[in-house]
Amino acid sequence: MPKKLLIFAAAILATVAARAVDELFFTTAVIPDANLFYQVDSKHMAKDTPLAKKLSKLRENIADSNPMEEVIGDRMQAYTALLDATEAFNKELEIEDDDVLRIQSSVSLKTLTLAQDKIDPASLNGLIAFEFSKPIHLEDIAKAAAKISANQGLVSEAVADTAAGIPMQKMNAVIDPATKAVVTFAFALPDPAVPTVLYAGPETSVRAALERFVAKTPTAMPEALASMKKQLPADAAAVILFSPPEAMREFLRKSAANPQMAPAFAMSAKTVAEMTGVAFHATIKEKIDLSLAFNMRTNEDAAIFKNVADGMIVATIKMMIMQKLGRTIPLTDSMGCTVDGSCVAITAALTAEDIDIFTAATPPEPGPPIGVPAQ
Repeated sequence: MPKKLLIFAAAILATVAARAVDELFFTTAVIPDANLFYQVDSKHMAKDTPLAKKLSKLRENIADSNPMEEVIGDRMQAYTALLDATEAFNKELEIEDDDVLRIQSSVSLKTLTLAQDKIDPASLNGLIAFEFSKPIHLEDIAKAAAKISANQGLVSEAVADTAAGIPMQKMNAVIDPATKAVVTFAFALPDPAVPTVLYAGPETSVRAALERFVAKTPTAMPEALASMKKQLPADAAAVILFSPPEAMREFLRKSAANPQMAPAFAMSAKTVAEMTGVAFHATIKEKIDLSLAFNMRTNEDAAIFKNVADGMIVATIKMMIMQKLGRTIPLTDSMGCTVDGSCVAITAALTAEDIDIFTAATPPEPGPPIGVPAQ
């Protein structure tokens, strides 16, 4: 083989090997038996577009608003506490949005248990893997923990430790101020020679992931999530996959059997209890194409659920937006629902014009509720 061809072949092999190692950071970071998977990859986001610039302005406008808190109430005070701690760490480490290239999070909801109607901290099993555009140093994380501990009391000072021979910093985080419940969280660079990839999560989850990384034994994503992920476009910038745990399915089955539940809701609960899962993805180019797909058990279940999606989900979202803004917008005009075999998908597109409207929006004058045209 000619020398130039050998060099070219070696370069290709080196590139493939580098990509395999890079992906290992993320495949070993998947929690076994995960039924919730989340990923955002900024490399798939169009940067220099009117949409991207307007998104930054929109984020600034809603920075102080957290709709999830209104949805979950005080059942997961851990959620709010962890967001506060994360924001504090980002501030201390001087991490900006543009510094984050990729975020991957996986959670096993099978282990979650309730104590006094709140999530039991000891039952948390999840892991976040970050890829940054700049190096992250564990000593900086320790310094940040010391500052946060002194100023806000959200976490204890960091303690150095190792897992599978890899250095890590661990600290206790107060995730329920009412009960003083804490969880020991850990931060580690799975490969200290690659200081741009960071693992963060409960200590037990981080330890297990580091052991998998060192042993080069990636986690096989559960079939329910893997099959949904295969259906998504390769250039999706954001992905959320969810497969209901058995405890949730059983709750829905019992709810469906409750004679006091309205027939429409009972049918919906029964159908959702048997679905494979839900897949959300967004592609971000000149506009943001959104898709929320419900993978049902059978084509018959999909046909039933499409009526629910059309009449309750899509119609309700349209009504809420129209009541807020007083008129239709490109986003509401683009909303639709389709069925393909056993999959029901709700789709929509967010444009730069929509963002301008949301950014400049003021509450409409008081008046009668605005209805939604019949589907």
